[in-house]
Amino acid sequence: MATQSSAVRRIGSAVKAGVAAVTHSIAAPGLRQHRRATLAEQHRLHFDLLCKAMDDPALAAVLDTYETDIPLEKQRQFLFANALYINALYYYRIGALSKTELYGHLRVMCQNQVFRDYWEATRHHRKSLPDTSEESALGRMTDELIQELAEAETAKTNLCKAQYRRRFPRWATHRPRPNRVSECKSSAPGFPVPERPPSARPYVSSSKALYTTVAPK
Repeated sequence: MATQSSAVRRIGSAVKAGVAAVTHSIAAPGLRQHRRATLAEQHRLHFDLLCKAMDDPALAAVLDTYETDIPLEKQRQFLFANALYINALYYYRIGALSKTELYGHLRVMCQNQVFRDYWEATRHHRKSLPDTSEESALGRMTDELIQELAEAETAKTNLCKAQYRRRFPRWATHRPRPNRVSECKSSAPGFPVPERPPSARPYVSSSKALYTTVAPK
């Protein structure tokens, strides 16, 4: 008798589990559709508010929660940058973008200096996000993107300067004296290349040759 009762209980448990699985499979699409509809409505409201703030300085002042003074025109740019970022997140959350595709979109956005300024100005906003949240993880991914781009730009600048030093070893170490060279053109930041003025004759000293301007007769 006890054996039969145990078997009945096992069968009952299996039936309940099967019913729960079927119910979940039926309800899951409806839940996903409801979530997408909620995200769409939230995104639309957020975008409408940003548009109003960009058009009305009085409303933009309500969103001025930056730690430093930001000019009004810059604030409007920051609001637009926020709209671009939230738009990318929205498409990722509804499944229209994969994480790899989102990474590509953010990489393009991070190449813009205005977006980088916006991201830095709102860094303290993201500190309140839980570390385990999806938005916090995406924020860290954007931080890493900006850091990678900054390091790549620094490496490119250093390479340019190294190439300049190899090409112009003398002028890379000796800058032209003021009022002795009439015109300088720069082929790399911080390293001017002097050109001989039309009405100049060489003045030779014991150390190096300089150019001095001679007034036409």
